[in-house]
Amino acid sequence: MAKTEYKPKKEDVYAANLSVLKDRMKKKNLSGSYVFYGEEEYLKNYYYDELVGACGDKLNVKAFYGADFTLDNFFAACDTTPVAMSMSMFEEETPSEKEDYRLVKLVFPKLDVLSKGEEKQFLSKLSELPEGVIVVFFLYNDEEEKISKGIYKSICDASLTVNFRHEPVGSPLLASWAQRHFLKAGVNAERAVLAYFLNYVGNDMLTLKNEIDNCALYLMAEKRDGLTAEDIEKVCKKSVSAQIFDISSNALKGRYKEAMAAFTFFKNAKEDEILLLATISKAVYDLCAVDKLSKKGESLAEIQKKTGLRDFVVRNYASLIKSRDREFKGGISYASYASEVCLKYDVMLKSSRTDGYELLEELIFKLAVPCP
Repeated sequence: MAKTEYKPKKEDVYAANLSVLKDRMKKKNLSGSYVFYGEEEYLKNYYYDELVGACGDKLNVKAFYGADFTLDNFFAACDTTPVAMSMSMFEEETPSEKEDYRLVKLVFPKLDVLSKGEEKQFLSKLSELPEGVIVVFFLYNDEEEKISKGIYKSICDASLTVNFRHEPVGSPLLASWAQRHFLKAGVNAERAVLAYFLNYVGNDMLTLKNEIDNCALYLMAEKRDGLTAEDIEKVCKKSVSAQIFDISSNALKGRYKEAMAAFTFFKNAKEDEILLLATISKAVYDLCAVDKLSKKGESLAEIQKKTGLRDFVVRNYASLIKSRDREFKGGISYASYASEVCLKYDVMLKSSRTDGYELLEELIFKLAVPCP
């Protein structure tokens, strides 16, 4: 039987388009239509601001919100010649070294009022925008479902669609970004402290930037520049995602004490039990996928391609599998055991009258200290 060719998911393709966007910016080849969506609002706004910066004059930026959008207004905005960079009436006119663009931003546009004929005109315009015109469909985090249905499917096909994702906790890219912002704020954070900060605060860049600023202000008042773990705990708010990551990661690694410390924090905050179970189950699912493919002899690069997991995540899971399989004597792999345990507690949590936190505490114990 012929091998089925791997076809990446659209959301993964759209996430990879961030590299295409960066390349366009580097080459100053920005004309065209864009769809910006995804959970990482910091990056979404950062790259939008970069496009705005290419427009030279603020008069070259036109935004339509909701019912402000009409087909005539949109066409007029796209066909307006960019305003040259402002200059004093007393200065001689000199050729601009910077190409000016015209940017049209669409936020919650009322596209559902367009007739079929108007939709066709609208999409045709997007496909044939004049040189120097940038159109950005700016979607917020709760609008993600739009891109897979209706007119937005066609808009995405006619545009460079970019999915701005959170970097995973533990990502080297996220660590480098945070380190740069700490240094810019005059804060020295050693590698271990930086890792603790990211695990404590989470991976939302907007939240991270705010907490970096808070740490900088605190250290300034303390007349210090070296950040410590104690400073982080005193100044920063621990994120729910960070709490859940600590519980899941430590349970799978066999670190019961650390997992329960994070779980106590989670429980006291009265967070959703199902959210924690879903996160642990997803981690176990990924662990099983890496386990199955690695035991088939697949390389780490092949596993990364087939699972869609980040390279360092695959490496971490591969290392975890080796260590846990050596410890576990249940006749099956640790990943298979963890999968069976998660399935059992998924059923119990959704059907049993037993307190959900008690069931999760049992699940954490059985994952951390497997009992064949």
